[in-house]
Amino acid sequence: MICPRCHAEFRPGFTVCSDCGIALVEELDEAAVAVIEEEAGGLEPFHETGSSDELAAILEAFEEHGVAYVVQAGTALSLLSSDVDPGSLPEEWQARLLVVGAHRARAREILRELRRQALDASAASRGGGDRTPL
Repeated sequence: MICPRCHAEFRPGFTVCSDCGIALVEELDEAAVAVIEEEAGGLEPFHETGSSDELAAILEAFEEHGVAYVVQAGTALSLLSSDVDPGSLPEEWQARLLVVGAHRARAREILRELRRQALDASAASRGGGDRTPL
């Protein structure tokens, strides 16, 4: 028995991967892998930023909470999504964050909390420690 996600092998009699929590298969085939990718939701665009500090804070929180992600970053990101004249490069540094679809809701919660913390810190630094909700 094999886990279609992590490819761990199990003795006969086991039906669920102890690490991934998904059903084991007898053989890895394209259909089994496709089902797992569909369940996970694949990678979805989540957030873009030009701030390396913001990106670092998000990634630290994602690591802490087990959110699966991919980062694309650099000064030529537009080449990934459109035809761009290479003579117009480099662009300003930009990072694009993608998350696994199944983790999107948790990623949104984390980003909301980080933004709230940033607003609180900004208000405190201006001396307006008490914020009035909008």
